[in-house]
Amino acid sequence: MKTSCCSTDLKKEVELLQCLQVSPPVSGLQKAALDIVRLSQSWLEGAEGLLRDVGIQLPGSDKGLSLYLKRLLEHYKKVTSRTQELQIKISSSEETQKSLLQETLREHLAEKEKLSKEKQQQEEELKARVKRLMEEKAALEGKFTEEKNRAKEALEEEQRKVRELEERLSHQRKALEESFMQEKSRVKEALEEEQRRVHKLENRLSRQKEVLESSVAHEKKVKEALETEKRRVQDLENHLTQQKEVSESSIAHEKQKAREAIERERRRVQDLENRLTKQKEEMDFKVQKEDVLNDQLKDALAMVEESQRTKESESLKAESLAMKLNEALAELETAKTKMIMMEGRIQLQQQTIKALHEERESLKPGFEEEVMGYKEQIKQHSLTIVNLEKRLKKVTEHHQKIEEELATLKNNDLAQEKATQQDRPPGPPLESRTKDAVCDHMIEDLVTAQKEILSQQEVIMSLRKNLTEAHSRMSDLRGELNEKQKVELERNVALVQQQNRELGALKEKMAQVTSLVEKKDRELENLKEALRASQEKRRPQPPKEKPPRPRSTAQTCDQMEPIITDIFVSSQEYSVPRFLLRVNCSRFSTCKGEALIPSKAAIRSPQEQSFCDLGAKCKGSRHEEIIQRQKKALSELRARIKELEYAGSSNDKVHQNKSFQDLKTLRMEKNVQKMLDANPDWPALSRIEIQASQNGFANLATEKPEKMDVSEALDLSEKLYLDMSKTLGSLMNIKDMAGHVSMKHLSPQERERVNQLRQRDLDLVFDKITQLKSRLERKEELLRGYEQDMDQLRQSKVSIQMYQSQVAKLEDDIYKGVEEKALLKEALERTEQQLRQEKRVNRARRPQQGIGEPQSPSRRVFNPYTEFKEFSRKQIKDMEKMFKQYDAGRDGFIDLMELKLMMEKLGAPQTHLGLKNMIKEVDEDFDSKLSFREFLLIFRKAAAGELQEDSGLHVLARLSEIDVSTEGVKGAKSFFEAKVQAINVSSRFEEEIKAEQEERKKQAEEMKQRKAAFKELQSTFK
Repeated sequence: MKTSCCSTDLKKEVELLQCLQVSPPVSGLQKAALDIVRLSQSWLEGAEGLLRDVGIQLPGSDKGLSLYLKRLLEHYKKVTSRTQELQIKISSSEETQKSLLQETLREHLAEKEKLSKEKQQQEEELKARVKRLMEEKAALEGKFTEEKNRAKEALEEEQRKVRELEERLSHQRKALEESFMQEKSRVKEALEEEQRRVHKLENRLSRQKEVLESSVAHEKKVKEALETEKRRVQDLENHLTQQKEVSESSIAHEKQKAREAIERERRRVQDLENRLTKQKEEMDFKVQKEDVLNDQLKDALAMVEESQRTKESESLKAESLAMKLNEALAELETAKTKMIMMEGRIQLQQQTIKALHEERESLKPGFEEEVMGYKEQIKQHSLTIVNLEKRLKKVTEHHQKIEEELATLKNNDLAQEKATQQDRPPGPPLESRTKDAVCDHMIEDLVTAQKEILSQQEVIMSLRKNLTEAHSRMSDLRGELNEKQKVELERNVALVQQQNRELGALKEKMAQVTSLVEKKDRELENLKEALRASQEKRRPQPPKEKPPRPRSTAQTCDQMEPIITDIFVSSQEYSVPRFLLRVNCSRFSTCKGEALIPSKAAIRSPQEQSFCDLGAKCKGSRHEEIIQRQKKALSELRARIKELEYAGSSNDKVHQNKSFQDLKTLRMEKNVQKMLDANPDWPALSRIEIQASQNGFANLATEKPEKMDVSEALDLSEKLYLDMSKTLGSLMNIKDMAGHVSMKHLSPQERERVNQLRQRDLDLVFDKITQLKSRLERKEELLRGYEQDMDQLRQSKVSIQMYQSQVAKLEDDIYKGVEEKALLKEALERTEQQLRQEKRVNRARRPQQGIGEPQSPSRRVFNPYTEFKEFSRKQIKDMEKMFKQYDAGRDGFIDLMELKLMMEKLGAPQTHLGLKNMIKEVDEDFDSKLSFREFLLIFRKAAAGELQEDSGLHVLARLSEIDVSTEGVKGAKSFFEAKVQAINVSSRFEEEIKAEQEERKKQAEEMKQRKAAFKELQSTFK
């Protein structure tokens, strides 16, 4: 956005932003950025379309709104210069007309004073309405400022609370760091809980964003219906307050939950510390016992020393991993702080969304101002219509006066004719000359009256077009207005309809006036004929000397009438400005008439002499210039007709135009033929010259649509400028734009003032655009920072996972060491018990045994885990449970009776001899009893397949639930094989210990879940 761009560049930027793949927390920011860029894109597209509609060519290399505005200014300056030129021309033409209208203006001064008073009253009423509207605007702005201040105060309070919570959390984090060093296992649970909460918060934020987006879409729809918008504003305000309360309650609830979780974690840490201290005390006590036992058992000491060495190495590893864990925790804290910063930025974005809502609400008064502008235009049109009606009345009165004068002239002519019949003087009297002058003056008055009628009809047609345009605009705005405004519109529509009716009546009057003018023309023709007859009667000389003057005047009048009627018809068809036709028609008629006058005239009147002088001036180069201009106009007309045909003009209009042209040529030929018949000495004109003269009129007719197009283009440019400035002001929230006034009906001083106001508005728009650019740059920088933070978070997550895996390995190593210690303790306890039992047995059998008898294997020191390595620790424990279950005497042996009960319980009763045989097969010390070692030998032999299938021991091994066949016998033949087997056994024991520990953990977690569920139920019942 730093560089100037057009709509196509912004489209490319939008596509690039859409193609970017971003994580969920940044996707909301991406959507907001896309909405901003799309708004600017639509705005630029609208501006470019408006410029193209105006006819301004957009630059290919230079781009940007500032350049577009410069082009607009240049175009506007050109248009203003053209309008000034046109105004100068109009002023020159008006000065010529003022000399004729001074007499009529004096009569209407009183009426103008009345109209000025009415205008002043209307202006005062409009000013009062404007003041009311300004007061309403001020009240609305005060309300908006109050609401903004309230929102700011609420946000400041929330920020303060958040800061206090952050300080508390920082203190609690310091305490937790010390507890994390002591207990590492609980850290994982806390981190997982925090991650879940963060995910929940992210989900909530995403939902809130979706809700906000839906609300934005809803507000866009609300723009289309301004009728219900005022009613819904209050509902939206209530809804926003409810949302704020809900958000505040949810934040407080989440804060309370966070506090409770922190307190729970503290309690857990304290419990863990107490447990650790107890475990340390127990370990110290057990170490002392181990020292005592190490003195007795050297073999166990060697194993313990090896285990201690391994523990020391593991402790070093644990310390290094603890340091790594501290670093990981520090990184986690930094990540949490970044997440907090992200939440703050999201709040800022929410504030920007609220600002956009306020901007949309500020667009409402703009529409109301447009409606007021249309009303003012309608009032101005109505005033102009009233003025035109008054002018028509004046024209009709003037025509009546002319009719009266014509009637008096007729009576005077009749009286003079009677007098001339009685007394015919030899020379022409002075009365005939005065009558001719009066007739010429009357003809000029009629021509001027016809021209005024035509100009009034043009004004009426332009006002009709303006009324139709205003009607279409009002129909477009009907769907966007309130009920009150609709009522006012209906009233205005009724007024417009009345004005249309009045216009129809005026048209009828105009038709009557035209009929009266035609009647007057006919009467004038009759008078002319009478004058000719009277003049012919009064001639004393032959008719060759003095007929040219009355004949020429009559013929010129006869020529003027069809030409004026033809021009009137063509002007009604093409809507050409009449004042140009007036001037040019007069020029052409004079030039043409003077070109037709012969140069051989001998004796003429002063009027004829002046007429001949003008004709001589028109000859030569002047006449050639006029002919060249007419040719150029003809070529332009042909090109224009071709363009109209390509644009889709109907063939009927073309035929009508051709028929009108044929009629004009026929009339011109008839008039020329009449003149040639009357004056045979004049040179004959060809049809080409007649067509050239007619093409001169056509050239004049083509000048009118061009100037009408210029005026329409000016109106369009002004409308487009007003629409563009209003849209810019509404989009950019610029309330100080005062140049929204049409310059169509303003004086030059007011136009200069409005021009200055518009230049000030342009400066405001430029400043606002620079501010928006700076904001967009800041947002882009924020987005880049967010992306960097996300990358760091991902890297920290990867490092945390590595640290977690290392912590899990350390925990496994620690648990292995603990289980090995437990196994050693159990082995020592068993050895103590066996020693005691052997001491008792030795004491009881010393007198019975001889000195040279060998010692039985059952009385040796016995360790089942080292001797029976083919069995797992779990299997040995199960066998021990079974042995203790059937050892009813609790003496460590199963005798004959106990074996009998055992076989009966297993469902395989044996005979007395069978039981003895079972004991003999395994009895190594020949005491007719089964010790635990001998009991284990049964399962070893069964696994090795040494027992017979019919023997009772095989049945016992098969009926017991211990699967011995899967293990097999793994006897150690040599010292090295025994070492390898010991390593395998230790690893197998470790796996079994891990499985037991996992089972205990699962049980503890289930207990915790049950307790939590019970507490939740208890809290609900409270």
